Amino acid sequence: MKTTLQLPDGLYRSLKVTAASEGRTLTELIQECLKKGLALMRSTSKRKHAPYRLPVIRSKRPGALNLTSEMMDALLWDDPAGVKRR
Repeated sequence: MKTTLQLPDGLYRSLKVTAASEGRTLTELIQECLKKGLALMRSTSKRKHAPYRLPVIRSKRPGALNLTSEMMDALLWDDPAGVKRR
């Protein structure tokens, strides 16, 4: 079956580089990642986890930074071109 995925640019580049370095196609790598991710989700959903504790970073200018989900994706996947600053 064929489908279309929308991936952040940085994630796509990382997948392409990994697939090429392993001598595999992008499709093969994505299929493996999805299978492993689903297996991990199934195995961990049966166990109870302690809540994650996220670090608190104090700002000198609280409220000065408004991040959207798209901006967070760009930051997480090293795509600074996708982050537009005010």
